[in-house]
Amino acid sequence: MKVKRFIPFVLVLLGISSVMCRMLTPEETVLESTLEPSTTPLPPATFSPVTLTNTPLPPTATPYPPTIVQKGAEMVLVPAGEFAMGSDMDGILAECQKYSDNCSQNYFMDEYPPHQVYLDAYYMDVYEVTNALYAECVAAGECDLPSLADNKYYDDPIYADHPVVYVDWVDASAYCKWRGGRLPTEAEWEKAARGETPLIFPWGDDFEGDLVNFCDKNCKFDWANKDYDDGYPNLAPVGSFPGGVSPYGLSDMAGNAWEWVADWYDSEYYSVSPSSNPGGPNAGEYRVLRGGTWNDLNFSVRTADRFRYDPSVLNDLIGFRCASSPAATTSNEPLTADAIAGVWSGSASGGSFTFQITITISTSCTIDSVCGSFDIPAIPCSGTFTLNGISDTTYHFQAGNKRGSCGEAVSDTLTLLPDGTLLYVSKGDFGESRGVLQRIE
Repeated sequence: MKVKRFIPFVLVLLGISSVMCRMLTPEETVLESTLEPSTTPLPPATFSPVTLTNTPLPPTATPYPPTIVQKGAEMVLVPAGEFAMGSDMDGILAECQKYSDNCSQNYFMDEYPPHQVYLDAYYMDVYEVTNALYAECVAAGECDLPSLADNKYYDDPIYADHPVVYVDWVDASAYCKWRGGRLPTEAEWEKAARGETPLIFPWGDDFEGDLVNFCDKNCKFDWANKDYDDGYPNLAPVGSFPGGVSPYGLSDMAGNAWEWVADWYDSEYYSVSPSSNPGGPNAGEYRVLRGGTWNDLNFSVRTADRFRYDPSVLNDLIGFRCASSPAATTSNEPLTADAIAGVWSGSASGGSFTFQITITISTSCTIDSVCGSFDIPAIPCSGTFTLNGISDTTYHFQAGNKRGSCGEAVSDTLTLLPDGTLLYVSKGDFGESRGVLQRIE
């Protein structure tokens, strides 16, 4: 049984701070493959001229394709947005008690607290990297051979479609880099596995032993769950359980092989993790593994389950998959502000604070001219902003009168996303807030 930990989360928004709390970190154990797995608004400023239009997306703003292929590996787009990361202690304890009499909240404290995380769009492999795909990197001289000691899979063509194992974290990272990708962050992995809502398993909240390769009646270990037969005593070919795919259509996000992710492991990281694109601690002793493996029981193949491991370890439990950031939308000429002229509205958040914002953008806005107005009724805060830069799809604004009633001056950016929405990001001494806005006029 793996031992877990507790973690809260902090961010300061517009001078409002939240208080961090932290519980003690429990002792944790690393398991080998032969062991048991374990307010009123101010009047908005006006500007002239104001012409509100419902301008369509310019032809140069091309949506990211929903799928791509990267050196033979199928990848699917995970759209930008927020998702719920981590676990609620009461709920996770109740879940554990469905399968075991030996449950304690201490086991899961590194999954606490549940928190909202914003991620930019990214691509994720549909399948775990196979022996055949990894062999191409070896043949290109860019990857080391997997360890062949006790490795019955790599050199046998019958296992070409099985996940490559006996690779350490460096091997996995090198392969993804060769492909033009990278290892996913822990947050990216979890969103890809559970979607925007906190599903316990990739397919839903109830365990289904026929949808996952885990330690069932074919498993040689004493803790095997004899109620299920998944058809495999150990590793299975990738994609063998199509009914168990994640909300984004990714296979084997539960079971089969543990998967290396980019992050160092810190049992208390969720207490200090940023709310936007967290990348993990700067250093550590262990790397994070996600997803569970073929010799794990029901509880260890949950989407929020975290495990730590020595990044140099090689065994038949650990594989990986890659992620990739979409190429930036570019054009020969910078987009004009006309492309986003109109009224936009939506919610933005930073930490636990969420507010509604309405932004009005004028047409024919030029650099250093008054470009529009903003209104945040809940603060209250309103004023004008000036455009001071355009780069491809990103508009850089300076909010000219945010001092006084609106707090400190900040740097705002609005980015036109491929789906026609605006990504609003505001940064200042208070920290960072962001949200996705829809055109309403």
